[in-house]
Amino acid sequence: MIIQVRGTSGSGKSWVVHTLMKELSEMWIPVKGRWKNKKRRIPLYYVTKLTNGKIVVVCGGYESTCGGCDNIGSAKHVFWLYAKIRESFPTAVIISEGLLLSEDSKWTIKAQEMGWEPRAVFLSTDVDLCIDQINARRKAAGKNEPIPETNTRKRVEVIKRAKVKLKDAGVWSHMYPVTATVKLVKGMLDAK
Repeated sequence: MIIQVRGTSGSGKSWVVHTLMKELSEMWIPVKGRWKNKKRRIPLYYVTKLTNGKIVVVCGGYESTCGGCDNIGSAKHVFWLYAKIRESFPTAVIISEGLLLSEDSKWTIKAQEMGWEPRAVFLSTDVDLCIDQINARRKAAGKNEPIPETNTRKRVEVIKRAKVKLKDAGVWSHMYPVTATVKLVKGMLDAK
């Protein structure tokens, strides 16, 4: 199973995965690698074994507040990473998030065709709250200029269209609030 947490910038995707990592295990082993055009080795994914024996892999880097698959590259690169993880950990549950994944339908449908059981959890965070959270993050980083809201609002529409495409292709796709998503994913890990 591949669980994708989806939403626009500021919707809480990284918070969900950070929280899951804290609540699921105290020990995550980072697996580092280098992507094209990257000068430093970055975590490609983290691996842990839960007390119930399940192996969980979290894709992307989580060395900072924001994280996820956006450091990896395109949705195609993430699909490639899923394939590599499947080679090493065939029964692992993979958790991923990132803005680039949120807008994807093509590679997630391909994962469905491969029998990898993708599940797309779309965060229901209000776009105005997302914009406020982006601006707060920017301000904390010393960037006082607010973002142009148009881009974020357009991305929300693109993400909505991706959700429809996934649902039409038979991919499990549902919308949940941020805090409910943590509970939902933990339930998926218990049930499978």
